[in-house]
Amino acid sequence: MLGSDGQSYPCDGVVLAAGVWSAPLGYKIPIRPGKGYSVDFAPASFDLRTSLTLADAHVAITPLDGMVRVAGTIRDLARGDSQPDRSTSLARFRRAPRGSLTA
Repeated sequence: MLGSDGQSYPCDGVVLAAGVWSAPLGYKIPIRPGKGYSVDFAPASFDLRTSLTLADAHVAITPLDGMVRVAGTIRDLARGDSQPDRSTSLARFRRAPRGSLTA
């Protein structure tokens, strides 16, 4: 294997973990890019001990290192280099029932 430092390293195999960016390297892997959206609230205003799913709003709420993450499901396929659209994540958050974010 040739390292980024230009040195050659002996090995029996290599794991390529480049996801959708594998194709430009010459590998055809059946994988398609997708985007998800999230908004983090820190510090968390209540003690959430497990993840919640609001199926009607396509939203998941997860405790994460003293924060609460509100995330929309992956719905739009996009090019691997596209940037997330913050207006979409805010729209998903606004559709969530208000009582779901209070203790």
